Amino acid sequence: MALRESLLSYIYENWGKVLGGLIGLVVALLIIVFGFWSGLFIIACVLAGIFLGGRIENQESLRKIANIFWFNRDQY
Repeated sequence: MALRESLLSYIYENWGKVLGGLIGLVVALLIIVFGFWSGLFIIACVLAGIFLGGRIENQESLRKIANIFWFNRDQY
């Protein structure tokens, strides 16, 4: 029981390092399994999904999200 508590305490105190290590592990596995370019494509798709999901979660309109990627012709 003491090992579990000390492990949880370490994770809580160093969550950034643990998260960074897990992300590095996932990236390495993606590149090994799928290859370099396919792995980068998967990572880019996941990051785009996280970005768009965060915007939608904050209840931003789809038009505002689309304007991030495409310029509004009325402004020029």
